[in-house]
Amino acid sequence: MHANRNKKAVKRVEKGMMKANRIRNLFAVFAIVLTTFMITTVFSLGINYMENMKLMQVRTAGTTANASLF
Repeated sequence: MHANRNKKAVKRVEKGMMKANRIRNLFAVFAIVLTTFMITTVFSLGINYMENMKLMQVRTAGTTANASLF
């Protein structure tokens, strides 16, 4: 691979773009955080719903034993 001497220029352009697009970058970070929170919430609600349904079935049956004798 050929060596190039434009690392300083690339860094300067990158720094300028980060400053110019600060609001857009903040919205992007906020969107990522909000999406992560929403996905976590949905999975948490789903897991808790399933656990509550199992508990309701056990209470409906009237016993916590795995097998019952008649």
